[in-house]
Amino acid sequence: MPEYTPLTEELLEEFLGTPKTNAQKIMSKDNILGMDTRYQNDIIKDVSKAVYNNDEDPLKKYEVHATLYNTTASICSLGYGPDFEEIAVAITKAQDPKVAIASLKKAIKV
Repeated sequence: MPEYTPLTEELLEEFLGTPKTNAQKIMSKDNILGMDTRYQNDIIKDVSKAVYNNDEDPLKKYEVHATLYNTTASICSLGYGPDFEEIAVAITKAQDPKVAIASLKKAIKV
C-alpha cells in the first residue's frame, strides 16, 4: 500500500485554485459609510449602511417592490431616465389617485 504525505497549505491552495492574497480591499469602511452623504439615491445609502453595519434588515423593505426597482433601473439604463423621472415626479405630486393617473397620462402623452 502506497504511503501518502499530506499536502502543504500552499499546495492545497494551488490545487483548489484559491491562493491567499493580500490584495487591497476595494473600499474602506470609511468610504462605504461615506456613500451615505455622497449619493442622493436612498437605496445606495441603505446598502452602504447595511454593508458597514453588517446588517441586511434595512434592505428587506426593498424586496417588497423588487420588480418595480429592477424595472425602473432597466428603463433608466436604456436611456429613458430623464423622461421616467419626469413621470415619477408628476405621479408623486398628486394627492388623489385619479389626479395621479391623469398626471401619468399627461407625462407620457397618452
